[in-house]
Amino acid sequence: SLDIRPTGHGWIGAGGDSKEVGTGQDPAENASKVVSAKRSLDNQFGTATHRESPWKSSKDRLLQLRDRAMRNGGITTFHDTPEEKLAAFEHAIDSSKTQLFLAQYLIDHVALTVKLIRLKMERKLAVSIVLCESNFYNPTTFNGAPRVKELFEAGCRIKTHNPKKGRHPLMHIMTIITDSSEVLTGSCNMTSNGIENNEEHLYTIGDPGAVSKTVKQFERLWNEADEVGSIEIAKMMTAYKENQARKRAEYSDRVR
Repeated sequence: SLDIRPTGHGWIGAGGDSKEVGTGQDPAENASKVVSAKRSLDNQFGTATHRESPWKSSKDRLLQLRDRAMRNGGITTFHDTPEEKLAAFEHAIDSSKTQLFLAQYLIDHVALTVKLIRLKMERKLAVSIVLCESNFYNPTTFNGAPRVKELFEAGCRIKTHNPKKGRHPLMHIMTIITDSSEVLTGSCNMTSNGIENNEEHLYTIGDPGAVSKTVKQFERLWNEADEVGSIEIAKMMTAYKENQARKRAEYSDRVR
């Protein structure tokens, strides 16, 4: 059977990207269009083909990716363009009803931070965030200190984590878990550069087995991580402000 579900930015199924399928607002209408298109493509190309096809229609590409994911037994959505990546982050936040788990190497995206704080307040979301400990106090790599401070002041629980093995281990996960039912993950942080400029991978995964394993990993990280309180936030902001002042001084020296 074909899995059809709303994402907040179009209707997708197993393996689809974030392009819209169908133009109506009625779920049944959208689902019918997807199923009809899929059957047409199956008749034309066969359900077992794995070859790349130079299809120009985004709906055709969506259906090709969906078929491939269905054969692999998963429900996966790949987000490619900056618009798709931003929509995927927005969906992960918007669709949460009770809890949101975030493991992020970096956070600095202003609009997504504002959205997360607003929905936390409106829905009384339980928001738990694990950040990389090495970055947390390193202002040269962590420009998101103001965003983290805002999240902390809004009542989000924040912890920092580094693995205890290896020479320079990092908490390098970029994942958001929505209500323990869907995972947004890949190489893309919740940052402006990651979403708008960098070449990144970003996937929404709904396969129950994969989601369950990701939740268990997050719970392990959470239990191992160090709690962030007012003292840690103040230390982070001091390092950030000192680095900003140093940058301004260096810029002034260059332009004299």
